Amino acid sequence: MISGLKKNRVYNFKVVAMKGDTEIGTSPVVYGISSKAFKGMTEAKKIRNVSKKLKVRVKKTKKIKGKAVPKGKKLLNYTKALRFFTSDTDVVKVTSKGVVKGLKKGTASVYVLTVNGILKIVRVRVK
Repeated sequence: MISGLKKNRVYNFKVVAMKGDTEIGTSPVVYGISSKAFKGMTEAKKIRNVSKKLKVRVKKTKKIKGKAVPKGKKLLNYTKALRFFTSDTDVVKVTSKGVVKGLKKGTASVYVLTVNGILKIVRVRVK
């Protein structure tokens, strides 16, 4: 739990891995809200319609279709609802809109992340 946050603010957080004085990795930015200033708007409670596996051929593309489901009536919109990252940039490339392109044969994971840190993992196999 983090204390001392001001009310009516959106905060962003990231984890930085250090080895001595050297940064060896960082997490994606995750957002949090310190009050009910965004009346009627909530963060995501889950990600819907994302398959666990995806097959794509080399030099071809497929789109990961997903939707962030809000806890309340309306999803907060201070950044994109879903963000996409890949575990292996040599095997697949993924755009900010979830379009996956096969670069070479192999497997990789694509991480679908909401702004408040909810995660779905899609295993991508490139043929």
